[in-house]
Amino acid sequence: MPAGDKLIQCMKQVSKKANPATKNTDVVYGVVKSTSPLTVLVDNRLELTEEFLILSPFCKKAGFNISINSHQHGISVSKVSQENHSHGIADITLKDHKHKLDGKDTSDAGSQTISNLKTKESGGFSIQPTAECGEAGGHKISVTLWGDLEVADKLVMLRVAEGQAYMILYRDRLDIKVSCQDQP
Repeated sequence: MPAGDKLIQCMKQVSKKANPATKNTDVVYGVVKSTSPLTVLVDNRLELTEEFLILSPFCKKAGFNISINSHQHGISVSKVSQENHSHGIADITLKDHKHKLDGKDTSDAGSQTISNLKTKESGGFSIQPTAECGEAGGHKISVTLWGDLEVADKLVMLRVAEGQAYMILYRDRLDIKVSCQDQP
């Protein structure tokens, strides 16, 4: 190993001992005390003002909008129809039988067969159900994932630069809200 490399290795070891990793950054917890001006209380003893705070994107209101243009709704069912038709009845046979009139038997009526009975033609029908609504207009959907920081929000922060700055990573809650507005 060349002499220059040994010197660099030695300097790295001395640097690690002089500046341990825990001295450079720490995770700390805080609570928003006020929002205008922004003040955060850390460990119930240290009050940080805006000049010491670095805000991540999770500290500012975020969301998105979706627009659905005007549209129509409709439904239809395929055509149902029945052509002209008639109904037939099977052969009917009346067997030998007698009738009584005023308590007296009449002569033997014999038997009779009736064939090929048909009803009159009953016509046909055709149904084609449909339903449709007119122009439905559009919709605007707004989704808010989280709002701005509020008093009493609990924060997770990184202490950096030996306590000269604090980066707010995130807060303990999301406040997702969805609203829909109809548009003409």
